[in-house]
Amino acid sequence: MKKIFLILAVMIIASNAWATKPLSINLKYDTTAHVLSVTAEHTSNKLNKHFIRSMVISIDGVAMSPVYFNRQQTPSAFNATVALDVKPQQTIKVELACSLGGSIEGEYTVPEPPTEVNPQP
Repeated sequence: MKKIFLILAVMIIASNAWATKPLSINLKYDTTAHVLSVTAEHTSNKLNKHFIRSMVISIDGVAMSPVYFNRQQTPSAFNATVALDVKPQQTIKVELACSLGGSIEGEYTVPEPPTEVNPQP
């Protein structure tokens, strides 16, 4: 019985050893289109098994409903776009969670629009 438990434990540890958590996250908000672009460096050689499983977006500390995914688009990165209406100086926080463990968070504060300078006659 101990051997079976030991073999199962080694198999579980070995299968997770190949998993990598997201390494970086980049958030970009288009104030004209009101779209948030999320990109994360996340390496996977089995896109249907090892992928970014969920994304939780918070605006000024208030979490929205999680978005769930069932695969990753490419072996090296996760990409998603979300329609989001936020105002200048609001803070967007995104948490991505890997299907095999590990997560990463990123934060972005929407800048004030540039002020127009009216030339004097």
